[in-house]
Amino acid sequence: TFDGVVYVYGRLGTKGVLTMRVGRQQMDVITPIEMAFDYDEAVTVRADTEKIMIFEPESEKNILLL
Repeated sequence: TFDGVVYVYGRLGTKGVLTMRVGRQQMDVITPIEMAFDYDEAVTVRADTEKIMIFEPESEKNILLL
């Protein structure tokens, strides 16, 4: 799980994209379209470990896909 604060939330097509601050980092989370979040709202996200993608910041290449 990750505890963080909502930075921005937007709906794109049939999914939502939650950008949250976790410490000094930002994390993007794909959500169901029916979810809603407010700016600066405290959130806890539980990751599905079968569907994690991690990108290298400088090259933006996917360095881990589970």
